[in-house]
Amino acid sequence: MLELFYAQNLLGSGSAKKWVLLANSEDPTMMRNMLASKLGAWMGMTETPDMRFVELEINKRYQGVYVLAEKVELAPYRVEAPEGTVLMEADFRRDDSYFFSLQQGVDVVIKQPKAEKLETAHLAAVQRFVEQADAAVYQNTENWLQYFDADALVCWFLAEEILKNLDAAMKTSVFFCVVPSSDPLAYKIRMGPIWDFDHMNRNPDPEQPATGWATTVLNYQEFKEEPEDILRGWYSVLTQRNDFMNLVKAKYSAMAQQGVWDQMDAWITSFSKELELAQQANYAAWPDDLQSKPWEAHVQALRDFFYQRRQWLDEQLLPG
Repeated sequence: MLELFYAQNLLGSGSAKKWVLLANSEDPTMMRNMLASKLGAWMGMTETPDMRFVELEINKRYQGVYVLAEKVELAPYRVEAPEGTVLMEADFRRDDSYFFSLQQGVDVVIKQPKAEKLETAHLAAVQRFVEQADAAVYQNTENWLQYFDADALVCWFLAEEILKNLDAAMKTSVFFCVVPSSDPLAYKIRMGPIWDFDHMNRNPDPEQPATGWATTVLNYQEFKEEPEDILRGWYSVLTQRNDFMNLVKAKYSAMAQQGVWDQMDAWITSFSKELELAQQANYAAWPDDLQSKPWEAHVQALRDFFYQRRQWLDEQLLPG
C-alpha cells in the first residue's frame, strides 16, 4: 500500500491518502486487474476501484510496470455508504483482528470500521444479520433475497464469472458491505467492490479451462490444502435456484446486447498498445515474471480465453 503525507487526487477520481500499487507479478499480461476495473465501471458498479498503468522508479532505479489503484475502503470517492455501514471481506487467511466463520468454512473479517471501534451492540447485530443471511441461503428459504441488494448480488456474480476469478468462491478478496436499511430486517448485504483479479482464469499457469462457474467452486490446487476442489460460498447454492438465475439471465442478456464481449476485446487491444514498449522494459528488469512464453503469446491466450468464455456463458445464460 502507498500512503501519502496528505490526500492527493492521483487518478482524477477524488483525493485520498491511501493508494495501492499492484505489481501483477503473477499475471504476465499485466492486464487482468485493469480489465476487471474497466468491466466493473462499464457495468455501472460505481465503487469499482479506478486504476492506471504506471512505471515505477525508486531512487532512480527502474522497478517496472505497476497498476496504481484506489484502495477498497469506506471513504468519499471510494466506497460511499450510509453511516453505520460495515465493510467485510471473506478471507480464508483471517487477516484481521476480528473474524467469524459461516457455513462451508467461509471466514469473514471486519475490515472497516475496525471491530474495536464499533459499539458492541452494533458489531453483534451486524454479525448476527450476516449469519442469518447465510442460513437463509443454505436452508433454501423463500425469503433469502430480502437479505441482499439484488442488483449488486447479480452484478458482482457476472463480473466474477465473465473474468472467471479463481478467488470468487468466498475464498479471499470477496468484499461486501452490510448497509443499514429501512426495511424490517434493518440491513442489506451489498456485494462488492470487486477486487484482486491477477488469478482470474489462471492457477497460475497454464490458463484454466473457460468452462464452469468460478463463484461456486473453491480451488485448492494452488495452495495444495485439499486433494480436489469443493463447492463453497453463497453462489454455490444460488446458482441452483431459478429465482436467482432468472435475474442473472436477464442482466446477462442485456449486457450481451450492449456488446460486453466486444468491449472486453477492445480493452485488450487498447492495453496492448499502451504496454507495448513498457512491457519490454518491465521484463528486462523482471525476466522470471514472464514465465513460459513471450508477452504477446500471453496476451493472445487471454484473448482466446474470453472467446471461449463467451461461448460457454452464452450457452448457460442466453435463450437457446
